[in-house]
Amino acid sequence: MGIDPTPTKSVQLSESTLRMLAGLDEPKPDRPNPKRTRATSTPAVRGPRPARVPDGMCGNGLHKMEGDNVRIGRRSGGRVTRECRACILNRTRSRRENQPRVTEPPASVPCIDCGGMIGVRVNGYSGWALAGEGGRCEVCADRPKAEKIIADHKLLPPEEQSKRTRRTALMRARRMLERVLDGGRAFHPGAPHGTSYAYSEWRCRCEKCSEARGVINQTYRDRQAMS
Repeated sequence: MGIDPTPTKSVQLSESTLRMLAGLDEPKPDRPNPKRTRATSTPAVRGPRPARVPDGMCGNGLHKMEGDNVRIGRRSGGRVTRECRACILNRTRSRRENQPRVTEPPASVPCIDCGGMIGVRVNGYSGWALAGEGGRCEVCADRPKAEKIIADHKLLPPEEQSKRTRRTALMRARRMLERVLDGGRAFHPGAPHGTSYAYSEWRCRCEKCSEARGVINQTYRDRQAMS
């Protein structure tokens, strides 16, 4: 067999192919090397390193972490933290000093649910404030919370309902629903009035129970201020 002497037809290239081939002969521009650019860049300016906290001191380096000054806290996941009580007290004091204080009792307004007049209460370091929340008296404002606690308790398994904390929460919720509005505050007719126990367990907010609770709170604040 020999070579076919018939001449072959020339191939016609498209315009896009011709432009691509013409671009191969053009000189390529110099591209920056990213590795070289990072290596020759100006290093970041860093400030002085913070002083090392001495051993046995709090994170601010102000108080010794020993004895009653150590506050043990538990976080999610079982983590245990150690906090400085003196630093916590200083933060609380500065926050209270910067908080505006209401020196005059506000005027009573009617409750948007029951229509009863809402009384005033002493709001800790902030001074005076209206009892209740959201325009509602204490009885109407706490009713949805107590009803939710009772409804959630019915959905718990029997072994969970028998726990002491669950039974205590259920008892408090039922007593909250038994309160009435008297003198603008929540009043429980069956509570042992004039005791801190009636304030915390019976949720009574009458004048005698509030005064008894206020004495305990003031004693705690005085003890914290002296420590």
